[in-house]
Amino acid sequence: MKKVYKYELTVHAGVLKMLLPKGAQILHYGHQGDPNIICIWALVDIYEKEQAEYSFHVVGTGHQIDGWENWIWVATVNYHPVPLVWHIFTLLELPEAYHP
Repeated sequence: MKKVYKYELTVHAGVLKMLLPKGAQILHYGHQGDPNIICIWALVDIYEKEQAEYSFHVVGTGHQIDGWENWIWVATVNYHPVPLVWHIFTLLELPEAYHP
């Protein structure tokens, strides 16, 4: 059985890692109020016991991104009314999941 679940990713410097059920399909990146939290909505099999590690690199507009050749952009998240824009990258070698 598949359901859409929301996961929260706390923004800080460096690579951010998150465990999701294997085969999770990321549907959307966004926010729900806190500018230090990026919400990720994913379609997951609720009976899947095995997990896969997802790596993210979150960079603000105008901030330096080191090792960029290893990352691919997947989304941009805007925070209103605060003028913050986060750009989300993931490793070039993606898990089986689809990243819009």
